[in-house]
Order: sequence, then structure tokens, then C-alpha cells
Amino acid sequence: MMMTFLLAFLLIGQKGEKSVGVAEQNLVQMETSCFTGSITTCAKVGEYYEKKRNYEKAIEFFDAACIGGDAISCIKLYVVYAKGKWGKKRDFNTAMGYSIRAGELLGRDGSETFYKQSCNFGDSWGCYHLSTIQDERYNNQQEAQKLLNKAINLAQNGCNEKDPDPVDCFLLGFLYKIGKGLPKDEKKSLSLYEKACDAGNGGACLNLANTYKQKGDTQKFEEYRIKSCKGSRGDICYELWKETKNKEYLEMGCRFGFKQACDELFKPPTQK
Repeated sequence: MMMTFLLAFLLIGQKGEKSVGVAEQNLVQMETSCFTGSITTCAKVGEYYEKKRNYEKAIEFFDAACIGGDAISCIKLYVVYAKGKWGKKRDFNTAMGYSIRAGELLGRDGSETFYKQSCNFGDSWGCYHLSTIQDERYNNQQEAQKLLNKAINLAQNGCNEKDPDPVDCFLLGFLYKIGKGLPKDEKKSLSLYEKACDAGNGGACLNLANTYKQKGDTQKFEEYRIKSCKGSRGDICYELWKETKNKEYLEMGCRFGFKQACDELFKPPTQK
């Protein structure tokens, strides 16, 4: 392969150098076009930098495309931040911002598109939800099973990393709990929920809180509710604020994007 390339370079000579210059010039033009409002061009430049593994530049242009109205770019960045890809640390709040933006662009009927794209980008929950859609909406059990297997494989890989992905551990815990794609195993489910909760997944913490509530352990119930709030469950933060009137919970609820918490936090003093 290298010999073929060198031979081609020798045969082309100066003409080959010119073609590289034109490519670079086109890239500059495309970048300029992006920042003057061409959303499609922004996404294309992002894809170019992604292929070159220049992820900082890729994020810059996918972000511009997302802001401008390209839902697919929003979904890609949602997965990047949710999964901690491209050298980024997992950042649930940033991920949710891109997820919300994608939802705004796709509208009420866009969930299937969202799950399809997020699954393609390596999101286990996206594959799981898409599997459910294939099963329940289209009665396509073969495709549903294929997607479920992909979801499980992605989740196992993510949960078994040195720095476990809490979302993947949560999905595995959920699947063991309901016995879907994996044998029903309450003990394994709780263990995985614990692992996910410890890694910061509020949904897993909430499931554990409800488990302890059913067992009558009110101390553990409250402990895991607080962990759920701190794990980005803004709705639980808001509930805790209503019960305790501790403003810290209200501020966390708003920070995690729960609208009612923000409305209450920024309500004029005369209305409080």
C-alpha cells in the first residue's frame, strides 16, 4: 500500500501537491460557510475532523451544527458527553443539554430517530429503546432481538471498564431485574444498581431507594433518595426541597434541568 502511494506521488509530481492545497482551501471555505449559517456544511466539517481524529475541532463544528438545527449532530454530542468519548470526561449535564436540543428539533414523534442515531453512535439505552420499538410498534421480533443483543453487549463492555459507565451498569441491572435478554436475577440486579449508583447514576439510586422503601427501611430509602438527587435526578431534588425547604435541593434540581425547580428558584419574591 505504501509503495503504491509513493509511486503515485512520484508520477503525479507537482500536480499532487496542488490537489492537497485545493483540499485545504476548500476546508477553509467550508469552515467560513459554516460560521455564516450553512448548517449542513458545519456537520460535514465536523465529520471531516472526526475522521481525522481531531476531536476538539469536530466538537466545535458539530456544536455549531446542533445550535443551528441539525438534530443528528446534537445526538452525536449527547453520546460523546454521556459516554465520555473523544477524550472528554462523562458529563451528564452537558449530555442532557444536547439531548434536550435534539428533542426540540425532532419534535414529539422523533424518539425513534433519536434512539436509532444514538444506538448507531454506541449508546446502549438507545439500542434498548429501539429494540422495544421494533417489538411493540412493528412486531419485528428478529430485529428487536438483534438490537437487544447489541444493547447488552455495549452495556457489558461499558460497565466492565476500569471506570465503569454508570448508565451501562444501570441498564444491565434493569435487564436482570425484568429478565429481558438476561436471566432474571434480583441479586445481580441490585449489585449492578449499587455499582451504577456509586458511579453517579441517579436512576439506579432511585431504584435502590424504592427497593428499600418496599422493605420498610426508611433510613436507606432517604439515603438513596438524596444520592438520586445528587446523581442528576432534578425531580427528586425538587421533591426533597418541598419536604425540607432546603434551598440547596432546589438549586440542584434547577441545575439538573428540572423546570419546576427553576421556576420556583427564580420566582419573584412577592410570589413566594
